Amino acid sequence: FNIRSLGAFKIKSTFASYTKALLITGVMVSISFAILPIIGYRAVGFLFLLGILGLGLFVPIGTVLFAAIITTVAWNFFFIPPVGNFHLHK
Repeated sequence: FNIRSLGAFKIKSTFASYTKALLITGVMVSISFAILPIIGYRAVGFLFLLGILGLGLFVPIGTVLFAAIITTVAWNFFFIPPVGNFHLHK
């Protein structure tokens, strides 16, 4: 463990990184709607996690947290039954 390697982490987020996160989240939601009948809503959650993991390779931590919150809200609202509200049935 090298303490100097911690300086390589990007701390400051830019407007462009937040825009990139919103675009990637939108693409993930669109793809998830297409494959939802095949894989189910639980697997969609895993795809969102995979997308957030991939996003974490390219943008700062603040942007990743923002995208994680957005995908959580989208998954809850659009995919978890009952669809269209934030009430959890199961």
